[in-house]
Amino acid sequence: MAESKEDIVADNRPQSYIQGARLHLTTAALALYLFLTILEIPIVTIALISITEELGGLNKIY
Repeated sequence: MAESKEDIVADNRPQSYIQGARLHLTTAALALYLFLTILEIPIVTIALISITEELGGLNKIY
């Protein structure tokens, strides 16, 4: 099936990027998300070690 010139539509609209307050809020939200994710990793690691010790999990391995 051949396409005619009418079927092909060129998208010549300029690209729009977020600017101003929206850009700053998005960047701040992403930075906060990454900070909280990095902060959570050591907390979960320490908590898992404590929980394993309380349940005697390592003694059951041997």
